[in-house]
Amino acid sequence: MRTVYSILLIALLCNKVAAQSIFKDLTVVQFGDSVLVDWTLLAGSTCFDMHLQRASPTTEFAQVYTVNGVCGGATDQFYNYIDFGDLVSGTTYTYMIAASNGTFASAPVEILYVNAGEQPLLIFPNPSTDDIQVTVDNNYTPSFLVELYTLNGQMLMQTVRLQRLFTLNTNELTAGIYLLKITTEAGDLLTQQVIVQ
Repeated sequence: MRTVYSILLIALLCNKVAAQSIFKDLTVVQFGDSVLVDWTLLAGSTCFDMHLQRASPTTEFAQVYTVNGVCGGATDQFYNYIDFGDLVSGTTYTYMIAASNGTFASAPVEILYVNAGEQPLLIFPNPSTDDIQVTVDNNYTPSFLVELYTLNGQMLMQTVRLQRLFTLNTNELTAGIYLLKITTEAGDLLTQQVIVQ
């Protein structure tokens, strides 16, 4: 009888370990006409390959990218991938990371994809009630002078950003229409209205 309890206890412990995720911080954000996917592999977790998978309302999960496994890494490992293949504007996509052994998987994350097309500046979502993601076209070299104005010309914010993709917090603004101005290193001026609800 003691042997049966021992086997049950080992089975329960193994199931608990397998149920834990070795992946964390999976995020997906609009990146121009692509989707930027970031995630973390916990330190020392696995030698299994990692598969980035994508699904839509009309398709099952399918592999879009693979990373070779990291055995016994002493620190967390950070990964990202820019997904730009076969994406349809206006579609909600779901992403997840799965280990090649089929045991470990991240929680799925959804994003509504909106194709930026040839726009040099994309703000999403717009209108917004919270943070907005700002994407500057890859043709421009960071850094960017970022300014936010009221329609009356009053400057509300001025900062320098060193990335093409960044977040602006709009939840402290009153509802209304604002003007975002971005000046590139080369002196090009990009403008876009920001609607806060």
